[in-house]
Amino acid sequence: MATHEINIYGDIVPFKWMNDGSEFDRADLNNAIDNLDLQEGDELIYNINTFGGCTTTAFTMYNKLKRVKNEKKITLTSRADGYCASSGVILLLAGDKKIGNKYLKPFVHNAWTWAMGDKNETKKAFEELDKVDNEIAELYATETTMSKDLALQIMNESRDLTVDECLQYGFYTELENVQIVENSIIFNSINKRNSQFRNINNNNNMSEKNKETQKKDLWKQIENFFSGGKASNKIMFTAENMELDFYELEEDAMPEIGSKAKFDNRPAGESNNGVYIMASGDTYTFVGEELTSIEPKVEENAFEAENIALTETVSNLKIEIENLKAEKETLNKRFTEAESIIKNFKELEAPENKEVPREPNGKEKETEVSKVKSAIGNLKKTK
Repeated sequence: MATHEINIYGDIVPFKWMNDGSEFDRADLNNAIDNLDLQEGDELIYNINTFGGCTTTAFTMYNKLKRVKNEKKITLTSRADGYCASSGVILLLAGDKKIGNKYLKPFVHNAWTWAMGDKNETKKAFEELDKVDNEIAELYATETTMSKDLALQIMNESRDLTVDECLQYGFYTELENVQIVENSIIFNSINKRNSQFRNINNNNNMSEKNKETQKKDLWKQIENFFSGGKASNKIMFTAENMELDFYELEEDAMPEIGSKAKFDNRPAGESNNGVYIMASGDTYTFVGEELTSIEPKVEENAFEAENIALTETVSNLKIEIENLKAEKETLNKRFTEAESIIKNFKELEAPENKEVPREPNGKEKETEVSKVKSAIGNLKKTK
């Protein structure tokens, strides 16, 4: 069984602005742990020297340490190596063993932030802070014998925990035997130890080239901060506010067929069946990482125009059907009249009849012929 040791020195931050050893972020913890050859049964000691910082980041680191402990089946030992305040106490409590000393006392307080805006915004900020206070107090109650109510009370007092309180409630499980020395020697010793973990030269000894490099690095970090921590990749959002990372494109470039993108650090084509409706309304289709199709948004007014045209067509067809019905009725009437005329002709020309009528005189024949001609004339008029 081996013992491994890492240092969590500096302000707890989501990502670093400075590379002078004054800040410690999630990447630092991940890198430190990844560089260790942890085996089952090993012990990981992490030394804490921090004034605190981002609570969310501290909880993230707490979860990371706990996960490594469970996955690797190791023992975690936290040690208050310097000042252990605010979010640093969250890290302290992740250890199975918690080592302190009588000269360094954990500092606890209520969560705080900056707030700006109207009464609704400040009320929202108050509610968020109250929620964070309760989360911290619940952690204290889980990892120590202190009740949540007592934790909230002490946090509200914004003070150091005494050594007796640390031992009584379990913030410390043991005390390290540290010899007290003159303050100036302590100060110099801490500075010397911190400098071992700083990745920067003293400005007085830096060359102009190094200074220029550091300036560029700082500006890059500032740009990344205001772009949400992302590099200058082209990030585009879907209609559901999901991110597509076109990692080969500059921020001001536009995707085209053949551009490559990832979704959730995986090839875009491996999620959502490779099809994404973008915030612009365009539809992007991917195979693997490659963009294979861009279908422009169909404007709503085009749908509306098509709907109007179809409605008009249906209306015209209805009118045409009514006209055809009227024409059919007219033709039926004309057909009936034609049948009547034909019947009359047949009756006049019939060679045989059961009753032979008397021979009409000339005047009567003339009258019958006149009726037939009149009927034919009427039929012609209806055409």
